Parts: sequence; C-alpha cells; structure tokens
Amino acid sequence: MNYEKIRSYLQKKMILIPKGTEIMRDYRDDEKWISFNSRMSNPGRRGSAQEVAWTADLDAFYLLETPVAEGLYATVLGLPFLETNRENPVTNVSWYDSIQFCNKLSIEMGFEPCYSFSENRENITWNKGQEWL
Repeated sequence: MNYEKIRSYLQKKMILIPKGTEIMRDYRDDEKWISFNSRMSNPGRRGSAQEVAWTADLDAFYLLETPVAEGLYATVLGLPFLETNRENPVTNVSWYDSIQFCNKLSIEMGFEPCYSFSENRENITWNKGQEWL
C-alpha cells in the first residue's frame, strides 16, 4: 500500500479547526436521559427537565472535510470494495470499527494509536497527547 499517497490525500482533505471555547449543553430529567432538545424527548410534558450548560476549551485540531470514503477505509483495513463506490461515504460502521480504522491508519502512517479499549470494550481511552499530521 502506498502510504505516501494516502498521506498526501489526507493533507489535502484535512481542514484546521481553530482552538476555541464551546458551550456544551445537556438536558436532564429525573426519569431519563434526554436528547439535545428536551421538548423533542418529552413532548407535551415539562417534567423536571433541566438544562445543564458548561464551557469547554478546545485545542486546535484537523478534521477531514468529507466523510471517510469507502476506498480509503477499505484500503487501510485491507478490505475489498467496488471501484465504482470508492468515493461513497462508509456506512454501517460501529464505533469500535472506527477506532480500529483510526488506529490502523495511525500505525501505518508512523504514529502511535490514539485509541485503546478494554477487552470487554466497556472502557475506551483517547490518548490526547498523540499528534496527527
């Protein structure tokens, strides 16, 4: 596999998200966890829903400007794919599949894996110290 070609592709497709502060919100109810919008989760019921808000400082990071394409995903993981679908977004991928993809790509590009998870997959750890590109 030509990882220099993949590296070049990724460098062209990644965009810098600048550091900043984000307002985070969570809606909580005595009965259940609520989605991003308490009215949608509990229609017609006010209940004891409370909005909890806080700020989070974010470091700058790079993000792929498009969803991961089938061609890139299959190439990195050594999976077959239809050439006609190479630019289609990857679908039906679990969170754990995504972690394996990211770790494999990191290893093949000469970086340490950023994610790890326990054997029972209950605990996922992100190594914030790992730099990419």
